[in-house]
Amino acid sequence: MDNSFMFWNLQRLGASTDAEVVTGITAIASAQQANAEGYCELTTACTAMTPHNITYRKETSHQLCYSARDYAQLPSPIVYPIPTQLALTRIEPESTAAYEQAGYDGGKNFKNLCDRAPAYVGGGLIGGVNVFIFHAPAHADSAERAVAFIACYLQDYYTTNPAPWLLIGDLNVEPKQLAGSKVGISLEDYIISSGQPTHKKGKELDYALTNYPNAIKLKRVHANKRFEYSDHIPIVAVWG
Repeated sequence: MDNSFMFWNLQRLGASTDAEVVTGITAIASAQQANAEGYCELTTACTAMTPHNITYRKETSHQLCYSARDYAQLPSPIVYPIPTQLALTRIEPESTAAYEQAGYDGGKNFKNLCDRAPAYVGGGLIGGVNVFIFHAPAHADSAERAVAFIACYLQDYYTTNPAPWLLIGDLNVEPKQLAGSKVGISLEDYIISSGQPTHKKGKELDYALTNYPNAIKLKRVHANKRFEYSDHIPIVAVWG
């Protein structure tokens, strides 16, 4: 049986979001029947899901948050199991020789590259994979540096501690630009994407990187009204 993880940028989902939008988001997410789900761009006041403010800065009500859920294995005739909130752990990536080879501006301290941290989902393996979510900085060049930094760190760490890893999220840089990074590993070999736009403006900003690119596949969700509930389309990573 396949395992899967869905990710979706929810475009400032908050306490004032219309109930119809929340219902629509829930319906689309439930239809994917993923083992677990990760979200970004929730406000701190969000009530539809539990917001996690994973930041390196002093927390404020204006910052955007993550959320993550999984599903209990409930017996038939329940079609869609009831979601439960997953823990999210702030990650502090360390610089690596591979990252430093690119000569990016910003130095060796990841906290200088972005305010928002990547998060480890669930505190343990999801279907045998270590899953990390990330909402990268909005500017493509800043996002490239941040995503490259994390990918180099994860590859270095899991070379010493062998295990599958998946970094998935709104990476805010298109795969082609990220693949051209001058870091000391070929990021193109780690990128898995749908090859389709995931943002309302026609860009592919939501995808993943993994050290098991032949085993983990990624697809874009096909919804009839794709941008009715967010300016992003959800994506799903699937593996055996």
